[in-house]
Amino acid sequence: MKKLIALLLMLALTLTVVTGCASSGSSAQPTPAAAAPAQTAAASTGYPYAITMTTNRALDASTFEDTYEKAPEHIVCSGFQMLYILLDLGLKDRIAGMLSAPGTESRACYKVELVALADSVPRLGKSSEVSKEKLVALNCDFLMGWDSLFSDKNYNPEFCNKYGIHMYFPYCCYDAATFEDIYKDYEVLGRIFGVEDVAADRIKEMKDIIADVQKRIAGTETVTILNYDSGEEDVFTGCQGMPGNCFKLAGGISLFDDIQKGWAHVSWEEIVARNPKTIVFNNYSCTEEENEKTTKFLRERASLASTDAIKEDRIFGIHLDPMEGSADSAIAVRELAKFLHPDKFE
Repeated sequence: MKKLIALLLMLALTLTVVTGCASSGSSAQPTPAAAAPAQTAAASTGYPYAITMTTNRALDASTFEDTYEKAPEHIVCSGFQMLYILLDLGLKDRIAGMLSAPGTESRACYKVELVALADSVPRLGKSSEVSKEKLVALNCDFLMGWDSLFSDKNYNPEFCNKYGIHMYFPYCCYDAATFEDIYKDYEVLGRIFGVEDVAADRIKEMKDIIADVQKRIAGTETVTILNYDSGEEDVFTGCQGMPGNCFKLAGGISLFDDIQKGWAHVSWEEIVARNPKTIVFNNYSCTEEENEKTTKFLRERASLASTDAIKEDRIFGIHLDPMEGSADSAIAVRELAKFLHPDKFE
C-alpha cells in the first residue's frame, strides 16, 4: 500500500512539472511535423467556397472569381448535357428548369435511370426566347451552360452579378478538355452544392469503367475514326478535346488528330485521302430514327465509297452529349470500345 501511494505521488509530481513547462514562457518551437496544417479537413468543405473560372470562347477568355456563401437552391441549366450531370449528382429537387424548346422530349442517356428524372424537369424555352425577367422570377441563383450562354445576347455577367446568379461553364466544354476535366466538374459542383460524397462516388464509377475498358483493349490495334458531326459541303469533325479523348480511351484515334483544336471543318477529299477505318457520327437526338437517317446518308455519299469504313460497313452512331462531356461519357467510351474491338467484350 505504501508503495502504491509513493507511486501516485511521483506521478502527480511528474504531471505538475510537465504542465508547468507547457504554461511557462518557454521559447521552444514546435517541430515542422507538429505544426498545424494550413487547412484542416473541416475547412476543406462547406462555405464560403471560392472558385475562379475562365471562359472558353464567347467572352474572349475572360476570368471570373466567384464565392459561394451557401449552396444554390434554384438551378437553371442549358440542354441535356448539363442537365444529366446535375441529375447524376442528385440535384433534381433544386432544378427550376432547363433552357430548351417547350415540349422537348428527354434525350436517351446511357445512364438510363436519368431519363425518367429528366422527364419532369420544366422546359423553359430556348435561351433566345427566355427573358432575363423570367430567370429572376424563378429565383434562379445558379446558371449552367456553355460560355456563350453568358454573352451579351443571352445572360451577360453584369446581369448575373446584379441578381446574384452564379455562372458556371463546365471545364469539360473547353477545346482541350479530357476526362480529367469531367472529374474536375464533378468535384467542383460537389463542393458548390454540398454533395461531395455523391460526386466522389460518381467519379469512382467513371474511373472504374474506363479502367476496365483499358484493361480489355490493351495491346489492340488503334482504329482510325472519322467523327462525322454535321455538314454536306464539308464535314464538321471532332479532333482533340473530349471527342478525341473518348476515341483514344476506346482504342481509336481521330482521323484528324493532327489538328490541334477540339472541332474543325475538313473536306471530303481529305477524308478520302486519309481513308478512315470507321465512321462514328454524333447522334444529336439520341434516337434510332436519326441513327438510320445519318447512316443512310453516309453509305450513299459517293465520295466515301472507296474508304474502308464504307466498304466494311463500319458506321457507328453515338450520343452527342457524352462526346462533349456529360454524366454518361464513361459508358459511351465503353460502348464505342465494344464496337471498335468486339472480341474483347465477348
